[in-house]
Amino acid sequence: KYLSSQMKIKNISHKIKNFTFFLLSFLSKTFTFSLAYGMIIVMFMEVIMDKILNILLEFVIVFIGVFILYFLIFVRKKTKYNPNKVPVEFFYLVSLYRLDQSKINYKKFVYITALINTFIIDTTYIIVYRLLDKWVWQLIVGIFIIILLIIISYGLLGRYYQKKCMVSDKKKIVDVKVEKDTKKDTSKVKKTVKKTTTSKKRGKKNV
Repeated sequence: KYLSSQMKIKNISHKIKNFTFFLLSFLSKTFTFSLAYGMIIVMFMEVIMDKILNILLEFVIVFIGVFILYFLIFVRKKTKYNPNKVPVEFFYLVSLYRLDQSKINYKKFVYITALINTFIIDTTYIIVYRLLDKWVWQLIVGIFIIILLIIISYGLLGRYYQKKCMVSDKKKIVDVKVEKDTKKDTSKVKKTVKKTTTSKKRGKKNV
């Protein structure tokens, strides 16, 4: 009995040793695997962050350069309102969102459109140049992105002006026109009445 009990104790201790060895080996393997996996993730994230920072830096540099060129060519001499030389963006927003031209700060509008157009040019350049290689796809995707960004950006600008209560009141304009027409009609009637009275007076004098 004593020998059998000792044998059982030895077997149990042997099993405990095997289990602890297996557990330690498993933990060491998982630790090394997790460490290696973590190192790979960190290296991958560093590469991605470097690319993102390079793209952002290129975006900022291109944005500044395009804005300076756009300002020198289009904005510098067009800050004063001229009804014969209104830009397409101004006409587009006024006609589409029914805005009142007199309520819009034209100089501020020109600067906002300059920022929007430079943003559109810059984003299309970055997306097309970084993601696509063939010039056919660059052309097609570039046109699509330009149209999409124009609709989104100028749609937001038009809604901004609508929220600022810069919408033209057509009813008031119609009422003013009606009042002007009634005034003209009344003036015409008065003139005709005066003419008839003067003609009658002249006829009496002749008699």
